[in-house]
Amino acid sequence: MPETPNTPTDSTPEPAEAKVDGRRLEPVGLAIGTALVALLVAALLNAQGMHRNASIQPDSPARDVALALTGGLASVSDSLGLSAPRTGLEALAGNSGKDRIITAIGGPIKTPQPAAAAPKRSFSSANKLRLYAGGDSLSLETAAALSAQAPGTGAIQMAEPDGHLSTGLIRPDNFNWFDRTKEVEKSFNPDVSVLVFGGNDNDDYMTGLANGVTIGPFGSPSWRAEYGRRAGLLMDNLTSHRGQLLIWVGAPVAQDEKLDAQMKVLNSVYKSEAAKRPGSVLYVDPDPIFAPNGQYQTAISFKGSQVVVREPDGQHLNAEGGVVLADYIINLLRKRYKLSAAPVSQAPK
Repeated sequence: MPETPNTPTDSTPEPAEAKVDGRRLEPVGLAIGTALVALLVAALLNAQGMHRNASIQPDSPARDVALALTGGLASVSDSLGLSAPRTGLEALAGNSGKDRIITAIGGPIKTPQPAAAAPKRSFSSANKLRLYAGGDSLSLETAAALSAQAPGTGAIQMAEPDGHLSTGLIRPDNFNWFDRTKEVEKSFNPDVSVLVFGGNDNDDYMTGLANGVTIGPFGSPSWRAEYGRRAGLLMDNLTSHRGQLLIWVGAPVAQDEKLDAQMKVLNSVYKSEAAKRPGSVLYVDPDPIFAPNGQYQTAISFKGSQVVVREPDGQHLNAEGGVVLADYIINLLRKRYKLSAAPVSQAPK
């Protein structure tokens, strides 16, 4: 029989596609490329947040590199309009401006003037004293205890405690207390404010310095001068209206000797700035309360009992310590003001 030529016909089968469990396999390069594009898009959408997170890291070469890389991404994201979705979602969540890096702390302060003597003010359940308490982690337990004790006076309206972890006066790029205190003054207009700082400010590095301004290491004269200016700005922000009082509580004695020495530097600045504002700012030294013998103590005598008042870290007050300090502050307010609850009306017989 004659041989049939080997020519292709319509019935010749196509090469089978590579499949696993019925799924088509894509080339590895395409999969990697798709993943990289997805990562780049995600980075651009989140560029502002990444840049913000880089900015609040401790000062170091790694921070500088991260700022440069994320800064470039943020610029590209803005130019392409890719930052809009994140901004919109933050606004819906009530976090407008969360990614903004704000280091402005205000200009030079005016020469403080002593507050004019005024008659002893009276507050009652019908006209309550507005009390605000905030600061860094050192303020948390005291602010919470004040919030718990204030209703019992019948004459104090306490704002929501306003403590913020890992914040202070040296890093307004992390949390801007200068703007925050202005907001409090405007929205709540406190009669009395209580602030506690120091837990995160024992460092050489500061942001928010004016262009060309440099400072020396922690505790140096130039460092103290700039830090004092910042403390003074907070004091003035919360005492801008006649009759307002700010109680600035120093950082309590620390167990670690080096840390305690650093807290003493900060406390000396707070005390000095408060002394420039007699009548409107009162500095409270916590050491006579928590270290009556001049040394760090885990427990103290309080209302006839020995009470543990410190956290194991040797720096922070615990909940009981917050109660002790809040009790001290409430007693200060009772001495300075007339606090009286209105008499309870009797139901008609």
